[in-house]
Amino acid sequence: MEKIAEINDFMQSHKQNIFRKVHPEVCFKFLNGKALNDNKKNKKGQEERISICKKYFSSVENLLKNAKTNDVKPDDILDALCAAITAKIGDTQGYKTLSEEPQKDSCNLPIEMIITPPNSVWSKLNKF
Repeated sequence: MEKIAEINDFMQSHKQNIFRKVHPEVCFKFLNGKALNDNKKNKKGQEERISICKKYFSSVENLLKNAKTNDVKPDDILDALCAAITAKIGDTQGYKTLSEEPQKDSCNLPIEMIITPPNSVWSKLNKF
């Protein structure tokens, strides 16, 4: 709750209009075009997520190899990469949200959960 309070304080003091968030599993589903088959904690699930991320970020395996695995688990790195990919696509093609109207948090601040646009063409045009 302390982190949520920090975000609310920041948004209110900086007059932010809306807070955008992602849920990695929802984003993976939209990037993939369908729900994923395997748990992100097992090898098959990680391979599935790596394959999806590689469409947008070709160096995903190097990123995983060079990460400090004692501090950060591979599934956490893939979740963060998925969030970054979703944000990049949203930044270039416009943000799409799960609901038409933003929800409100306990401080009445609007919150949107962003997803990739259906049939995103970003992977065919650019890679970062």
